[in-house]
Amino acid sequence: MKTTFENWLVANRKDLKTAKKYKVVSASFESWFSHHSSEKPQNANFEDLLCYIDYCKSKDNSTRTIQGKMTILRQYFTYHNHPNNPADEIDLKGTVRTIPNANLTTQDLDQLYENYQPFNLIGHRNKVMLGMVIYQGIGSGELARIELEDLQLNKGTIHIKGTRKTNSRTIELKAFQLLDLQNYLMKVRPEITKINHQPTQQLFISMGKGAGLHNSISKALKKLKQIEPKLQSFQQIRTSIITKWVKDHGLRKAQYLAGHKYVSSTEKYQQQDQENLLNQLDEKHPF
Repeated sequence: MKTTFENWLVANRKDLKTAKKYKVVSASFESWFSHHSSEKPQNANFEDLLCYIDYCKSKDNSTRTIQGKMTILRQYFTYHNHPNNPADEIDLKGTVRTIPNANLTTQDLDQLYENYQPFNLIGHRNKVMLGMVIYQGIGSGELARIELEDLQLNKGTIHIKGTRKTNSRTIELKAFQLLDLQNYLMKVRPEITKINHQPTQQLFISMGKGAGLHNSISKALKKLKQIEPKLQSFQQIRTSIITKWVKDHGLRKAQYLAGHKYVSSTEKYQQQDQENLLNQLDEKHPF
């Protein structure tokens, strides 16, 4: 039986008073999250935390207070073995929120996809999921919500349903993805279904009995980090592709492709692109 968050904190050298405080804050987050998502709180992603920060600000929490909550949630997600700890990617500077560094180039992402070699059923499934993260900018949390009806191979598109926090969008697939998807639908997915005995309309399914892909994504990320040392998280991949969309297509189209409800969310990636250019300039022409 898994130890409680409070006992885990004490075992990791937190005093009992601090552990109780952490438990109260994490419980408050769980309560807020349960009213905003059908997902489990421990599977929250980066954008969920941004929404939570907005909620905290609406309650007149100071920047210092919010920073403290992010420190606690960082421990909370570590306790739950989150494969992509979203609190690690939150940086509060005064009242300004920043996004993870988008230091993966198009070439980096292409090589990451090409060098990921599947050796079994799960590997083939993960390769297809990786392609959707890299080329369609689909968030790791969204992968589990995609259903068979959302995939239109004859049109070469994938539809991502909207939520309270995101808008729906339909995104074109790359030609080379269609063959992998067809193979996944015709051969790989039916075999996985036979193993887990859980009929479902989910496009991506796990080998176990659960509907989530949390553990699968965690294991895939470890392998991907071995291929690309600069890779830190799936959110970093999404950040890199959205930053490229802003540069290539402008804010409005990038906003649509990313599923952002507000253009202000997309504008942060425009700022990220400018920072990347300055960093490149510093490297090539240091003062």
